[in-house]
Amino acid sequence: MYPNGTTPPGVRKSKSQRVERVLQTNQGSLTMLYFRKKRFSAGLLSVIFVWVAVSAHAQVTIPNTFTSGTTISSSQVNANFTALKNAVDPLLVSSYFQFGNLNFAPTNITFPRTCTKLATTGTAHTFTKSRADTKIEVHVNSRFFGGTFSGAAGGVVFQVRIDDIPTTLVENLGSIVVTNTSEFLSIYAVFQGLAAGSHTISVCGLTDPGTSSGAVSGVVVDPGGWGGTIIVKEVL
Repeated sequence: MYPNGTTPPGVRKSKSQRVERVLQTNQGSLTMLYFRKKRFSAGLLSVIFVWVAVSAHAQVTIPNTFTSGTTISSSQVNANFTALKNAVDPLLVSSYFQFGNLNFAPTNITFPRTCTKLATTGTAHTFTKSRADTKIEVHVNSRFFGGTFSGAAGGVVFQVRIDDIPTTLVENLGSIVVTNTSEFLSIYAVFQGLAAGSHTISVCGLTDPGTSSGAVSGVVVDPGGWGGTIIVKEVL
């Protein structure tokens, strides 16, 4: 045996040596083939995950179905991917609307306990909902001046509404319970079941729940104009 396991000239290599030589010669090609298969598998898994996610939110029709042993064309594969892309793209886009300059005018709130719309703008806070199957999230982040309490009024409660209707899903109210004070409030609500099209956001004030009489005068949103905002987000 020659050094390093080599075979002397004229001596036929054993079968195991020949197999080893073939493997050494083609090691790079085999490695590339392995990783190509791994990449293909990863890509296939990604397509499956996208398909599951899309199916959860949208009805998708795949134009081409393949069976084992049949020949497929690149145009058929591309058509399937295009169908998935067209279904996924709307799910990846969220619509945002922002309304500022909320310091418009003071509002008086009186008994009975009904929602009194606060003067937050000279024009309506209107947004356009793109789809019927989405939810609307509304965030109001601003300082509020609670006004002057009189009679039995012990505070004022703030609520966000769409088309003058409160949510029945999720909401976080704001409140001020000390007369003639200002506080920063974060008010939040989620609305569902709204049709696609134009809708209007409003913020209203109510006297505190235990009040049987009394009033609150001079309530102001964003007193001094410190950048209070209403942010509307359309989500699935």
